[in-house]
Amino acid sequence: DMDAPAAPFADVLQGEWYAPYVNWANEAGVMTGYEGAGTFGVGDPLTREQFASMVARAAGADLDAADTSVLEGFGDADGVSGWAETAMAWAVENGVISGVELDDGSRA
Repeated sequence: DMDAPAAPFADVLQGEWYAPYVNWANEAGVMTGYEGAGTFGVGDPLTREQFASMVARAAGADLDAADTSVLEGFGDADGVSGWAETAMAWAVENGVISGVELDDGSRA
């Protein structure tokens, strides 16, 4: 249902084509915008961390049960933001994200 109330993001123009979708995603709790910024990030690329968080919310994932040690298999694991660790771990555990294999056989 695309009749969700207007999302409270300063960068979402309600007359634009994307507004009903942003409103729905915000109302459903799937996408929450940039924490503390009051913006959605219209036009910003979606990061893997944001994607994992969004899919986990949409799936109703129990992030408290996620085992963050699965991230240790990725060479760039230390670059995962603290706010995204459990969502990234959930995404790896559930096959949503598997990374890419590098030339040396490691994953990133």
